[in-house]
Amino acid sequence: MFKELGQLGSLLKQAQSMSGKVQEAREAMARREFVGQSSDGLVTVRLSGQGVLLACHIDPELLSPARQVAAEAGVIEAMGQAQSQLQEATAALMSEMTGGLDLGALGASLGNLGFGPKG
Repeated sequence: MFKELGQLGSLLKQAQSMSGKVQEAREAMARREFVGQSSDGLVTVRLSGQGVLLACHIDPELLSPARQVAAEAGVIEAMGQAQSQLQEATAALMSEMTGGLDLGALGASLGNLGFGPKG
């Protein structure tokens, strides 16, 4: 019984350590920024590490009414690119933290803890 209590204590210490690492990783991701750009280079967006849109630049060439559809498509494309970068960085960070252990469905739950898009 005492051996099991010792193992439980060790497990609790590991959980506390992991909690601290998770908080540090969350703060590190929050400080990062991800930039996406449309394929024609006329639209650029910048996202925070939490997926918040920080900036959007649209080249004046796209701001005429005749180019509205192209501008809208460019924003969607640039956002998608920046979000993909954010997801890749989040996955790499989680892989590093878990020693490469595939957490499968747990990934969405981790998103709810502040790592990338929520599941």
